[in-house]
Amino acid sequence: MVRTPRQHFLNPAGTQSHTYAYLNDGTTSLGTNSKTAGSKILIAEDAADLREALTEVLLDLDYNVKAARDGFEATQMFTEFDPDLAILDMRMPMMNGSDVCSVIRKSSDIPIIMFTSADDVADVNGAILKGASDFVLKTTGMDELADRVEAHLLKKALHSNLRLPAEKPSTGQYPTHHPKISTSPTAHPTP
Repeated sequence: MVRTPRQHFLNPAGTQSHTYAYLNDGTTSLGTNSKTAGSKILIAEDAADLREALTEVLLDLDYNVKAARDGFEATQMFTEFDPDLAILDMRMPMMNGSDVCSVIRKSSDIPIIMFTSADDVADVNGAILKGASDFVLKTTGMDELADRVEAHLLKKALHSNLRLPAEKPSTGQYPTHHPKISTSPTAHPTP
């Protein structure tokens, strides 16, 4: 799939963030990974220009994107869309990013990236305690966010391919007794 080259995306500070060059195979110069292409990403951002820019960048990186204008809309979209990753603004109307994070964590363990301004960093600790996976400062721009999105999606893909042991007790802990290992002091005499 070849797309029209898009240049001069602006980061939130209004300066040029990156020039995207499309290759013949449809990937960008940022190297969209085939394992993450098509992943579903939910964005919650109340600033329309930034929401549109985020959506555009992620669509151009071959992600499937839905964008919410506020926290309440994000919780509704989350249920309908079933995303692989969420990007949440900290301060939004109706419901802030930390509260949206709490709602998501009740039913999902997807990566959640808090996309926040520098003065929200103190609030990020609360979001981390409520289950956020990571945070990116808005001042660092779209490149940093795109890199973190891909890293979290690759990590999620890796973990979903791992197999757990066949027998795992319902307590969530592995058994302390093993038929071939004795915990008796006489079974292992000291020299």
